[in-house]
Amino acid sequence: MREYHVVELNNLSDVAEQRERPRNENVRSAMRGVRFKRLIENYSLIARDNLFIECDEYNTKLNKLYDGVASISHKNAPCGEFLFDSVSTLGYDSLIIDQENAVVFIGQLLNWSREYFNWWVENSNVGFVKWNSIASFAADFGSSKVGSSGAILLNSPGYGIFGHWLIDFVPRMALSRLMLGADPATHLFGPLSDWMRDLITRAGISNIQAVGTELTSHIDLRLPSSTNAGYGFAEPINSLAWRTLSVSFNRLNISRDMLTAERLFVSRKQWQGTRTIDFHDQLENLMVERGFVVLHPEALSLAEQACMFAKARVIVGEDGSALHNIIFSAPGARLGVLMDPQRSNLWHAGICHLLGHHIAYAPLTRRLDEIAGDLSFVGRFVDQLCAP
Repeated sequence: MREYHVVELNNLSDVAEQRERPRNENVRSAMRGVRFKRLIENYSLIARDNLFIECDEYNTKLNKLYDGVASISHKNAPCGEFLFDSVSTLGYDSLIIDQENAVVFIGQLLNWSREYFNWWVENSNVGFVKWNSIASFAADFGSSKVGSSGAILLNSPGYGIFGHWLIDFVPRMALSRLMLGADPATHLFGPLSDWMRDLITRAGISNIQAVGTELTSHIDLRLPSSTNAGYGFAEPINSLAWRTLSVSFNRLNISRDMLTAERLFVSRKQWQGTRTIDFHDQLENLMVERGFVVLHPEALSLAEQACMFAKARVIVGEDGSALHNIIFSAPGARLGVLMDPQRSNLWHAGICHLLGHHIAYAPLTRRLDEIAGDLSFVGRFVDQLCAP
């Protein structure tokens, strides 16, 4: 068992501070083996007055919240390359650990939030023992097996979730194409499903290797930094990655009749998970009455989903990963998000901002009895969304 120190890198100031004014000698020594190189100079996002369609109190509040984080995204998400001289990776999400100095690296720049890390290290059965302080803990991670040299790591929290691939991994794969090194460089991923392999292929990555979940050592490990920060996306890398992916799918020329709806309702009826509602049938019927085609994403391939979103002009759905498919829609599409009132998920607004779409949110509780069985407010919300 050893004591590990937590180094949190949320911005470039943190990188400089941990290097120049570290808490202890272990951190100082570990930071000597960490370098960051900026690859793209981000530009400031210009606020759009017509991004949010609704002007009610709920959307006004969300609009103000989004503008606040988007306005500084270019500062908090510098697009660049990290190089770690000698580290190990551990677990399904590939936590980065300097075993020699007993330091773990987390933070926004590495796609590791503090909240997720605290939960992950306690619940992932990797050898955590106890917290000594907010900045250190005791653990027994075991011994490292030999891994890669000069590889690019593209694994981090959110790896198994489709929506995270669109907003996290697709842009970072695009950023990795700008990183110098072996050609073609080895890219390290976790377990791959068919849809993951499809996205990797369309990103132009061919040399793939499994990183594994055991403690594995790496020499000169490289990874692209996060391309977003707090619902704000760095530009131009995100829109470039999404438009390139969209063009790639559009070239497939999917021609099924069902994929031509201008009004699309994305249902989570067949998805079993958190944030589910108990009135899917009533909600789907209401949308059909208003001319919407109901989409169950699980029933279609990724290419077919991309085709449906490309042709739809008004998309409505419950807050979730499937709505990130708005990246495939032509500029000017309208997105209506039915969101749990306890959440403030503004990733959808960030995507719409960059790609020229419009958005509106409506609060939707999970049980029909909480809204007295009346979905008329959803009908009014949709009617306004569809209005010329």
